[in-house]
Amino acid sequence: MNEREAELAELEEEDAIARQKKLDAALGLLPMQFQDEIPEEESAPDLRELPDIESMTTEEQYEYFLKVNPDLKQIFNEYQTKARFFEQRVYFLTDVLPLLDVARSIKRFRPGLVLEKQLFLAVNVFSRYLTNLLFALYIKITGSSHQKAPEFIDHPVLQAISILRKEMLPAMQFLEKYSVILRKIRNNIKSSDFGNILDTLPTVE
Repeated sequence: MNEREAELAELEEEDAIARQKKLDAALGLLPMQFQDEIPEEESAPDLRELPDIESMTTEEQYEYFLKVNPDLKQIFNEYQTKARFFEQRVYFLTDVLPLLDVARSIKRFRPGLVLEKQLFLAVNVFSRYLTNLLFALYIKITGSSHQKAPEFIDHPVLQAISILRKEMLPAMQFLEKYSVILRKIRNNIKSSDFGNILDTLPTVE
């Protein structure tokens, strides 16, 4: 390899590392200030000789898939962390989604309440975040070739995930802080006291 080829190889390696860091930052998996501390890959998998996938066990296929798609492992970790949270709390289905009924009832009985807008916003943020996260997984799985990584890195869904992650925190804090009150309102939607409960809530100025 001559000097010119060596320079090109070095530039290609630096570009690959920069793209990987960009992917991590876009997903919000690492704080921006830690990007320069990401260790380089020791060695890239040799994709010239493909193994016999059909002879592999399910676990071996999974490990091989992550080996040739190292960036996907981080996405899986992110998704699994959130999935465990929602599964343990049965959070989205039992606590967040039913708030749509509360918001609609508030809009019908007392239009203009601050809570109505807050609930619609919280459900919207949660729904869009999960949808974009699942869409990112779908894109990466259906385009599982390692060579397609640059296309995925620049995909708009990654920017959406990064933005929605920041919106998720205040929405989650709001729902946690007022969980008791929200549960009381939910339980009284069909009761005669529903209007009286809403009268104690602030309206939009």
